[in-house]
Amino acid sequence: MPARPPGMPLLAANWKMNPTNEDDALDLVRGVLGVARGHADRVEVVIIPPFPWLIGVSEVLDQSGVKLGAQDCFWEMSGAFTGEVSPAMLKDLCQWVIVGHSERRVFLGETDEMVAKKTAAALSSELGVIMCVGELADHYDAGTSDEVVSAQVKASAAAATPTPSMPTRPCASSAGSSAR
Repeated sequence: MPARPPGMPLLAANWKMNPTNEDDALDLVRGVLGVARGHADRVEVVIIPPFPWLIGVSEVLDQSGVKLGAQDCFWEMSGAFTGEVSPAMLKDLCQWVIVGHSERRVFLGETDEMVAKKTAAALSSELGVIMCVGELADHYDAGTSDEVVSAQVKASAAAATPTPSMPTRPCASSAGSSAR
């Protein structure tokens, strides 16, 4: 993956679990492509659709300069992990992957250790990583936000040190009313 020039902002559009059909996904990516391409010299744009739309969206993005990302990955490259997608499966299709999103932490019980393993696996497959960190409303109210977020960052940083060609970008995220 070619390195982004130092200081160039990253704009990542995580579509979450939307849209619910491929035609709408392709219409959406075509709709934003012109604007995204027009700013490619000032910002790296990453489109992050749901897994079922990755191939179709990648075909629309081909040669556009707009990057493709996946919404998650598993920490193993292959094996008996039903429903999981490995970084090895993504590396020829995507340039980026999100790990540690608060919705996955809150609703699916992902831990800092799991996020660290995913970060290391994605980096080893030369994917750029958008590692999400954030506190719950309870942490904010208790005044422990700094400790919670620091622990999340330290856990993943200890697992992998990115190289310039494999950047890790922390992001703040929230999961509905239970997260800030």
